Amino acid sequence: SPSLAAWDRSFGEGEVKLAAGPDALEVFFDGANIAGSVNVPRKDLRQRGVSADLKRLYWPASPEPEPGVAAPEDTQSPINPANVPPLHVRIADFHLGKAAYGAATVEATPVSNGMHFDQITSHSNNIDMRAHGDWTLRDGKYHRSTFGIDLSAQNFGKMLDALGYAGSVEGGRIVAHIDASWAGSPSNFAINKINGGALRVNITDGRIPDIELGAGRIAGLL
Repeated sequence: SPSLAAWDRSFGEGEVKLAAGPDALEVFFDGANIAGSVNVPRKDLRQRGVSADLKRLYWPASPEPEPGVAAPEDTQSPINPANVPPLHVRIADFHLGKAAYGAATVEATPVSNGMHFDQITSHSNNIDMRAHGDWTLRDGKYHRSTFGIDLSAQNFGKMLDALGYAGSVEGGRIVAHIDASWAGSPSNFAINKINGGALRVNITDGRIPDIELGAGRIAGLL
């Protein structure tokens, strides 16, 4: 099995099969981190777009740059989001780094200076997310993502577990809105990489099991 890679991320070993039909090229993936099919129409690609129906997509976290070295998304890149065709994506099980989001959908269309994400949604037992925003390219090399993100959960502790911050809180209901901006593509999203925006959050009835250790974790997360 070949090693699958994209956007400086490795998706591990997997099988890839191609099926060329009269109207579209169908690509099938079967690996530990990606499984499902991608449909690329032969005609009117800029109007019809790429459709993906994936059983799972476990997108690796963006690599951490060495001290003094710019992250790959901050430098010259061959990817121009304005040249990416419309995207219609359905994922049954989506992970971004350590965060598990459950079932997810993505609807996006190219615009003059990048790509506009009309809708990004995810749903699981632990977290619900809705987002929209833009991925732009400045001076032909500087990527920027700017999104409005709504998060909610009936159990804040389990939501933090799903996002990779296990053991910080028990219970609680949460509704949060993030106006977020960060360097790089949308897949470069991480709480600690946001360097512009605002956070509004309401949490009720949660408990910090170890007040000394837990308070430090919550402060670090915020």
